[in-house]
Amino acid sequence: PIRAAREQARKLLSLPNERLDQGIDRLIEEGDLIPRICPPLPNAAGLRPAADPDDSGDASERELIFTREHDQSEDNLVHALLAIACAPHEVWNVGALPDHLSDGQRRAVEAICKSGVVILTGGPGTGKSTVVANVIAVAKREDVPLLLAAPTGRAAKRIEQATGEPAKTVHRLLIFEPESAEFVHCANNPLPVGLVVVDESSMLDLELAESLLTSLTAQHRLLLVGDADQLPSVGPGNVLRDLIRASEV
Repeated sequence: PIRAAREQARKLLSLPNERLDQGIDRLIEEGDLIPRICPPLPNAAGLRPAADPDDSGDASERELIFTREHDQSEDNLVHALLAIACAPHEVWNVGALPDHLSDGQRRAVEAICKSGVVILTGGPGTGKSTVVANVIAVAKREDVPLLLAAPTGRAAKRIEQATGEPAKTVHRLLIFEPESAEFVHCANNPLPVGLVVVDESSMLDLELAESLLTSLTAQHRLLLVGDADQLPSVGPGNVLRDLIRASEV
């Protein structure tokens, strides 16, 4: 929010608001800062939730400024995600699912069998790992290549243990090259087509999420797994939370 940015700048620089406003205006004119208005997000019924911790009710809190790089990253991420979500995908045969699955778990498995992008979210102990294991079983029956990943090595090891399938960190999946500080897999060299499963996706920051999604094509399927209330990203961006809120619209 622009007000929060001004307050932090005043503490750092010990300048009056007038000078700070002039500086912000200059950076906006030069394109280094990008102003955005964030409208109140409705819920699935078209009504804004009564209590939203991200909204103080003050319209000025929805006046946002982005760095040029982060604004472009969000645009790139959204376009890449929509390309996958809006593309037609062959419907997989779900087959017989285990009797112990709940209705919600069944719907989650069925969703990825006909959609390009699915978000699987819920708190600890809600059965996300069980859903992922059944999704992987369906994908293997369909002879679909698997690309399992997580933001950290520990999280990658957990999904590997839970599914019995090899998993990598997102950096290893995209093949990070320290010399160039770039990924081998990118928009010009996408990942092999298959089902991409990202566990603990609440830890995806904006930059890493952009790199991952722009390395995918409309032929990929993407399953994001995580709990927005757990393990936030170290870098800037609330990617999983924002995607969940957007999907409610």
